[in-house]
Parts: sequence; structure tokens; C-alpha cells
Amino acid sequence: KSIDFSISCYAAFLKQHPEIDSKMVIVGKGPDVDDLKKLADSLKIKDKVIFTGPCSPSEVQYYYTLGKAFVSASLTETQGLTYMEAMAAHLYVLARYDHNLLDVIQEGTTGFFFENEEEFTDKLYKVYQLYINKNMEMLDQALKSIDHYSIETFYKRIIGAYKHVIKQCW
Repeated sequence: KSIDFSISCYAAFLKQHPEIDSKMVIVGKGPDVDDLKKLADSLKIKDKVIFTGPCSPSEVQYYYTLGKAFVSASLTETQGLTYMEAMAAHLYVLARYDHNLLDVIQEGTTGFFFENEEEFTDKLYKVYQLYINKNMEMLDQALKSIDHYSIETFYKRIIGAYKHVIKQCW
């Protein structure tokens, strides 16, 4: 999931904006957790990065409520479900650019893409500005954009499909 890249980008952000009090929360535990902790230590940000360890799927939603932004540098997403979950939780979304996410994130409207530390730093600062200025437009747009993935919309589509099939067969 390129968490090492996210940590390095966050370190660059902190270096450029030491006046901003923030934390990075990493939820879960993978085989690289010890190396990631060492990376945070070597970048001198171990006090700014919290590793929660594993959690059950039913607990993930609670971690979303802790944040103001969701960051992922993953280049292996196929559907963007975690991004949609973050949008549903009313978080600003920063994603490493991946063409698979173009249907989920509209740059500058529902979230931001970054490709390197400099872009990450600039975009996270924009998110910070949106947050402190209580600008909710991006969060509202993001929430609207994922509506067609909601369970209610899925239900309406599946019922429509069933009705269509029934009509064709009768």
C-alpha cells in the first residue's frame, strides 16, 4: 500500500509546516510495520505517527472519525472503496495519482491527487486551509459523488433489473 511513501511525504509536510500540529494514524498491521516504525524514527517523526495495530472491519469506521483527511499512496487499488469510505466519513481525500481512481476522485472537486512529496505537501496544506476555514464544499461534493455507490442506489438498480427481467419473461 506504499505506506512508506505516505510517511516520507508526511515528514516533508511537517518539515515545511512545523507550525501545524498534526498526527498521522496508520490503522492495521502488515508485515512491514517494524520497518515503517523505523522509517518514522529515522525521519524524526515517530512522535507524529501512531500505529494502531490491527482492528476488526467493524471498527474501521471509528478510526475515520478521528481524522480530518484520508491519505493513501497505494497504486494497487482497483475499486477505490477505502476512498469512498473516507468520503462517506466526510474526510478530505489525498490519493497518489492512479488512473483507476479517476472515477472516484475528481481533482480539486472531490479530493486531491499527488505524485511526489512536493505535491503531497502542497495538497495537504490546501486541505489544512479548507479545514481551518470551515470550507465544506469539497466534502459535500465528495459525498454527492459517491451516492451512486450507496446501498440505496444499488437496491433501486437491482429492483429495476428484476422488474425488467420479469417484464421480458411474462
